[in-house]
Amino acid sequence: MTTYHKPAFTASNNIKNIRLPFNGLYNSFLGSLLDDEIESLTQDRTDDKALLVNDFISDKVNYQDYNILLTDKYAIHLLEMINREYDCNIIYSNVDYEKMNLQNRGDNLWCDIDVSTLPSIETIAKLLDTDDDELWNDIEKLAENRFTSYSGFSSFYSPHIEELRYTPYRLWQDVYVSLIIEIMAINLDCVYNEGYEVGDIEQHIIESFNSYGGALEIALVCMNHGDSDKLNNLLMDDSE
Repeated sequence: MTTYHKPAFTASNNIKNIRLPFNGLYNSFLGSLLDDEIESLTQDRTDDKALLVNDFISDKVNYQDYNILLTDKYAIHLLEMINREYDCNIIYSNVDYEKMNLQNRGDNLWCDIDVSTLPSIETIAKLLDTDDDELWNDIEKLAENRFTSYSGFSSFYSPHIEELRYTPYRLWQDVYVSLIIEIMAINLDCVYNEGYEVGDIEQHIIESFNSYGGALEIALVCMNHGDSDKLNNLLMDDSE
């Protein structure tokens, strides 16, 4: 099977397993990508032909493999977008998709990163044309939002991270390093010079997906070879 994973890291104090910004596969843009592509491809067909294509995909795709490859590709596009827009080279590996279950409140997406390649707070603030203190305040607010306990949720981590301000990333717990990636993703709208609206990170990822064949290309990988040929023939068949 085709995979999008990069080689695993060797053991190092610089390697942290972080949670990536991710809204899950359900009721999200990622979860609807394949349906949207199929709708676009079959919009000039009869309803019966569109239904036939949808039923074929539902029956033949290995959705466990599909979800893993889809989230893996999303993670790569997100991190490479961050690298490009922040002019950095964050090295990452081992993308891991964790499906929602009774122990977690939603889908999670994790990966390993080498924090020696992560930009400093000062570097990020300079690129965003903001004050170091203002950026750090935003990170502290994000920590409070993520790690403050409330009724029905007991946090394992302190929401108070002021002592980390001048501590090297390699000494941070993994969950706190995740905050740096998240704040970089949140502020992506600030580093586009034009044509970028707040919240449009999803649209940029969709466009990047489409340039590589989109969700349908992933679905084809997650079928038996004979079934993928049949689907291609079905999509190209103009007869009604």
